[in-house]
Amino acid sequence: MAQKFLEEQDVFFDEALKDVDGDFAKDVRERYQPVMALLHVIHRDARRATAFTDEEIDEFDENVTLFCDVYRATFQTKHVTPKMHLIEAHLVESLRKWKTLGLFSEEALESMHAKLNRLERRTFGIRNQLKRLKKRYDFLEDAQHPGAQEAAKASRALSKRKPSSKKKSGRGKK
Repeated sequence: MAQKFLEEQDVFFDEALKDVDGDFAKDVRERYQPVMALLHVIHRDARRATAFTDEEIDEFDENVTLFCDVYRATFQTKHVTPKMHLIEAHLVESLRKWKTLGLFSEEALESMHAKLNRLERRTFGIRNQLKRLKKRYDFLEDAQHPGAQEAAKASRALSKRKPSSKKKSGRGKK
């Protein structure tokens, strides 16, 4: 939800300010859009489920510092919310320690759960439990190989089978 909001903030500002006086609407947009744009960059990068390089971490650190400065200037406060404290004081520290943030998110855990379920279905026909678990492990290990994603992408491109055109039912989502 936050991702969609941040990606489509222009639409949000347009809709929220459509009935507001032109000068006031312009002032609101100019005041809040920079902080929203920086939050979008931080949010996007924090969700990334891959390892950061040291240079990328330094860039992320600069974006967090800039965001915090713009936030304080925008809202003219020295006090911060607990989430702002988390962003300012702990996000970069965790990124430097673990080289990733996105792998610790609920979204990443759910993605891994979906992958494990696919592996379970893929190895369902192997009766011997030890062989079945070994095959699942092998699939997971192969997926970690640096060229695995590129090879999988190329394989899908060459595949005669086309992706399903069925739409997801959306059950359970709000």
